[in-house]
Amino acid sequence: MDSPSSVFPSARVFGPGCHAFTLRTRRGRPGLAVPPMCAEFQATLHLLGLEGMARVRTAVLLGAELHLVAAVPDRMPPDQVGLILQGRLAPSLARLGLAWAAEMSRRPLPAGADGYPTFRYFYRAPYRAGLAPEGQSWAGYHCAAGDWRWFGPLALAQPEPAQGPGESPVAA
Repeated sequence: MDSPSSVFPSARVFGPGCHAFTLRTRRGRPGLAVPPMCAEFQATLHLLGLEGMARVRTAVLLGAELHLVAAVPDRMPPDQVGLILQGRLAPSLARLGLAWAAEMSRRPLPAGADGYPTFRYFYRAPYRAGLAPEGQSWAGYHCAAGDWRWFGPLALAQPEPAQGPGESPVAA
């Protein structure tokens, strides 16, 4: 069996099988952005890759939602990845008095599209939301090591790009 990292090598562009996911808490109730949840989130993303279900390229855990881009192998239905992620994080949410909303959104990303705007949008999300001060690392942010090699120097060297209200490079 091919591992997701060999099937979907790190690159600045999206490869085949990349999908953007958004998972929200029920009624948008905040509370995800706490250290125990951030640690569980990081561990769960790592396990998805080790188990060959998906390779999460970038993700961010915010107050009431989780956004991620994952490379999903052909043999795996993409929606199943979202459901597995929800299921694995559900016990941690329950301990916080939270639950996932019944619906999640997912959309495929075009193969060959430049990933920089999406990676940058996720990276900047906790600062835009006021969850962390500029310059402080965010425990609820994830970037795959191979992707950080190209994205990290760009993210750390460039100021926040101008963006209109409600604009998102991952919006449909």
